[in-house]
Amino acid sequence: MSTSATRPLLFADYFWGTDFTSFAGFETLCTRLKQGKHTSQELEEFLKSRAKIEENYGRELTKLARQYHAKDEIGTLKATWEELKTETELVGNAHLTAAKKFISEFESVKEFKERQRTERKKSEDTVKKSQSYKKTSYDKQTRSKKSYEKSCRDSDHADEVYQKMLNLQKQKQIDDSQKKAESAKQNCQKCDTQYQDSVKTLDEARVMWEREMEICCNAFQELERERVTFLRGVLWRYSNINSQLAVDIDDLYEKLRQQLERCDPEADNNTFVESRKTGSERPPPIEYENFYTKLSMSLEKKVPSTSTSSGGSNKISGPISSFSARELPEIPVTPPTDRRDGSSTSSAGVYSMVESGKGDSLTSGGDYALVGSLPSSTSSSSRSKVRYVLVEYDYEAQGEQELTLRVGDKIEVIDMEDETWWKGRRADGREGMFPGTFVSLL
Repeated sequence: MSTSATRPLLFADYFWGTDFTSFAGFETLCTRLKQGKHTSQELEEFLKSRAKIEENYGRELTKLARQYHAKDEIGTLKATWEELKTETELVGNAHLTAAKKFISEFESVKEFKERQRTERKKSEDTVKKSQSYKKTSYDKQTRSKKSYEKSCRDSDHADEVYQKMLNLQKQKQIDDSQKKAESAKQNCQKCDTQYQDSVKTLDEARVMWEREMEICCNAFQELERERVTFLRGVLWRYSNINSQLAVDIDDLYEKLRQQLERCDPEADNNTFVESRKTGSERPPPIEYENFYTKLSMSLEKKVPSTSTSSGGSNKISGPISSFSARELPEIPVTPPTDRRDGSSTSSAGVYSMVESGKGDSLTSGGDYALVGSLPSSTSSSSRSKVRYVLVEYDYEAQGEQELTLRVGDKIEVIDMEDETWWKGRRADGREGMFPGTFVSLL
């Protein structure tokens, strides 16, 4: 419904009173304007607080948008994340813009409130001044009336006394009574004049007060109409700011929704595979390997047979317990030395088998004897060439002149004295003898 269709009720018609000294109408109007001021003050504070909230929220959103990067993401989800950051920052900027608009409205309310206060005070001061004059005139008129009424009673009393004295036929008393009656009458006339003057003055004060009061009523009504209209406009603009903010934010999130529609999990997986694939072939299964079987096969491969006392040959088919206590073969470069305990260097515990160049037979304990001196299996030219072997079995050194071997170690071959014992150098620089049957050439 349009407010212009409402018939206005004028303040000047409804804020009077029959009590001559009552100012209830004016006080009611002043209370109304003070209440309106309080409402304006609350709206001012509301807008200021809302602007602060929007500003803080906008700053937090922009900070949030710059804080996370998803640097490890790829493909369409990476693009979606970047769109999320962009739209979040833009939403934050939209809230910051709204905060500025709220601050502008806050400033306008503050300015309007001050302008209304000036106009209201001007009308209030004028009416209060006329009210004060009216009150003073009324008090003066009241006193004049009382004085006038008293003088009238005194005059009547003096006249009654004078009339009684006439019947007494005493001239002196009659004269005195006459003088008192005339004096009382004169005083009564004087009080009457003062009383009439006070009534006239009071009426003038009344007329002036009513005129100022009517002007004030009209001014107050206009101020109220202006205040309600202004605050209505502020609230309307406030609603529009919020509506526009919601529309802008929805448009920004619509862009994010469109990017989400383009987000393809399969495409991202394909991108990941193409950019970071490591191969299509899978590793073969790890099978069980019997240590003794593998060692026996290695020994048979390196030393196929050895002669016995009867001219036959024995094939190695299982683990060999130890070597007999014979000295290691002589090494041309750096021959081994005796151990610290004084015993001769032995290869006990080493699984190996060689063919005896001097017709040595198996020992009585079933051990395979070491060759005391075998011809070198390599020429001098092959010795000068650097060669490496890969350790296939672990071996613990039995003396200072031997090397401890670990599976996977890479050993530089210094000399191949025979097929059983070789001299080599480990990666840490340590040199020594090691069983050639525990390694394979690279």
